[in-house]
Amino acid sequence: MRPVSPSRARSATLALLVAGYAWLWLSIGQSSFDRRFDPLSPRGRHVEQALETGRFADALPLALGIREAFPEQPQVWYWLAEIDRGLDRPREEAEAWDTFVSITPARAAACPEWPQAHARAGHDDAAMRGFEQCVSFAPDDPERLLDLADALAQRRRMDAARAAYARAAALDQSDSRPAVRLRELTPGERR
Repeated sequence: MRPVSPSRARSATLALLVAGYAWLWLSIGQSSFDRRFDPLSPRGRHVEQALETGRFADALPLALGIREAFPEQPQVWYWLAEIDRGLDRPREEAEAWDTFVSITPARAAACPEWPQAHARAGHDDAAMRGFEQCVSFAPDDPERLLDLADALAQRRRMDAARAAYARAAALDQSDSRPAVRLRELTPGERR
């Protein structure tokens, strides 16, 4: 067996180090591309716990950090909307719900909070569209129809309100609220 020259040993060691660093760099780079959103990660659990205990100010920076990493995740926008509602920030809440509704297939989960946030923010047209869209997301949900009917009645659109109350009453005959509110909306009487 021939002895290995010192320059050849250094070259082999250098080649092994370069190969090791290249492998490490590629595996770290690959793992950053493979990151997946996990709402049960420690940060996600902290957001959930803060929401459950009403610590909205504590949850906000955590949720914003998660949003930076996962801006297309509906759960993050749901959290932000809940946090903004808890912090009484209706404009920010409405914006978070808008984003949530635009990226999730479970749009009905935003109802009725989404249009209510717009109403509290003074966005009357957006609120009305939201109540109407909530009914379109779940057309057989009497609660969504009741929300829409109430919004219509507040805006003095009595014929449309009566129709929505009647439909809600027909869908859930065990709930007396739609029928009572329908009776209250007699012609000429203001609500």
